[in-house]
This record gives sequence, structure tokens and C-alpha cells, in this order.
Amino acid sequence: MPVKVLSWNVHGGREGLDRVVSKLRSSGANVLMLQETGRALGTRIASEFPGWFTVRTGDLMILSQEKLAGQEVVKLGPGRSCLVTRTGRLTFDRCPLQYLRWIS
Repeated sequence: MPVKVLSWNVHGGREGLDRVVSKLRSSGANVLMLQETGRALGTRIASEFPGWFTVRTGDLMILSQEKLAGQEVVKLGPGRSCLVTRTGRLTFDRCPLQYLRWIS
């Protein structure tokens, strides 16, 4: 099965939960890598995707239709981190783009 990934900064859901969830579903992605979810919004998003596997840290979140194998949090500096997880085939990381140079 091909993997379709969506990476999106949801900006704390300022568009509203229904609109965020609608966009996530209509993307057709089977891996969702989200930034700025916050605790409450992240919990609500996860509840809208029952059966999906989820890893989270702070305001970073990865959801996948395929089972995720653990998670690793890479600290990038004060208040900044990167979330890394794996499926049986691929490794995913959700990092703010401006911080990728720190870990490459």
C-alpha cells in the first residue's frame, strides 16, 4: 500500500475542530504529522480517528493507519523538540522545519 503523508501546523485549531478534521480526512493521507495541536485539540483530533495509532509529545502529534513502533523525542533547545516514530517500513519525524538543521 502506498503511503500518503500530510504534514500540517494546525495553529492550535484556530480554524475550528470540524474544519481541521474535515481537511485531515479529505487529504486521503494515511499518516498525519501535526504541529501546534496542544493537549485538548490533540486529544479531540485523535478521538476523530478511531483505530489509528497515535504518538504525541507536547504539541507535536503523529497519527498513522499502520501500527507505530514506539517514539523518540529529540530535544532541540528550550521548549523545542522533534518527535520520531517508525512503522514496519518507514521512519517519520515531526520537527519544525527551521530546526531540522540542528539534527541533520
